[in-house]
Amino acid sequence: DSCYMGLANDNVSSQHIYLYKFNQLGKLVWVKDFPFASLIPAVQMISLSDSSVAFIGQQGSPYALYVYKVDLSGNLIWAKSLTLPSSFNFTSLAPTTDGGLILTGGGCAGSDMVIHLDADGTLLSQHSHSSFSSQYPFQNVLSIVHDGNNQYSCLGCAKGTNSPIYAPLIFFRLDSAGNISNYKEFHFPFGCAHS
Repeated sequence: DSCYMGLANDNVSSQHIYLYKFNQLGKLVWVKDFPFASLIPAVQMISLSDSSVAFIGQQGSPYALYVYKVDLSGNLIWAKSLTLPSSFNFTSLAPTTDGGLILTGGGCAGSDMVIHLDADGTLLSQHSHSSFSSQYPFQNVLSIVHDGNNQYSCLGCAKGTNSPIYAPLIFFRLDSAGNISNYKEFHFPFGCAHS
């Protein structure tokens, strides 16, 4: 509808995500409040082909991932809560050709996780991959792009246990079943990748 939607977090109590919508001239149309018990800030929202948007939020202790799908008026279509085995940081999601979602993240468990939901929010698969490299056991997917035919390109950051400052950029591809291919590392003299 040629408008813009975005997310904002309550940085006081960390218990709310605010979904907002602006028209083409930048005028605020509405704000919707989605409360959480305890929230790690939502970081990404995507538009879907059925005139809806999806976004993610996380909760710590116990670890849980929340996925929301709403229409362009901010009305909730469905919400999904997934219990995580440990502290994973989910930072990216992409649409699938079947109308569902692929979510990726990584964390202190030393592995990456790929979750596939269908268009109704039903869990189709959940894969946890061991580290690609024993030298860099902690990895985090920063972004994911749908290449078509349920193939995805992922960009991430790898962090070593002995040298946390030195963190190479990682790139790999995956399919909707969670199969990994084309893993590459890009090494820089200092610092780590963030985008």
